[in-house]
Amino acid sequence: MNFFKYIPLYLFAILIVVYINIELSNGFIFAAVLGLTQIVLCFIGLGFILFSNFNKRKIFFYNGFCIIGSLVVIGFISGFAINRKTEASMKKAKVIIEALDHYKEGKGFYPNMIDDLENVTGKDLNTKMGIFLDRKYQYHKNDNNKEYSLTFSIPAWMLATYSSETKTWVIDD
Repeated sequence: MNFFKYIPLYLFAILIVVYINIELSNGFIFAAVLGLTQIVLCFIGLGFILFSNFNKRKIFFYNGFCIIGSLVVIGFISGFAINRKTEASMKKAKVIIEALDHYKEGKGFYPNMIDDLENVTGKDLNTKMGIFLDRKYQYHKNDNNKEYSLTFSIPAWMLATYSSETKTWVIDD
């Protein structure tokens, strides 16, 4: 049995799927396909383990165990990375929030667009959520011009929203 030659393949697959979970799972369709794929892989892994009992071949058990173990590792790494990136994006948004408050103090109203802010560069408008792709903060000014919200997307259809009224972040789906 030469099972151990497949371990680098499993490790590479883990890295690829973690990247996909973090970088590409913001869109509804892609996140749904990714979630269904992981459920199917879990059933395939369970099938290998059950089949190994009937077939008495350990290679099926090892492959099934590696598939399920890989999914668990992917979940932990992806969840940890997404939480850290969300916290970093909230901290980074302080520059924009302070600039918006300073703008209102000086002019009496909030800007129509976030690009109108002084001392805020294009790099400041990108969240920390992407690895290679840039994700921008979204600015929404309320009609009464007394409040605004700053949002960014989190993988798995989540949104982090800062409200100028409550001065807090809320994470919703």
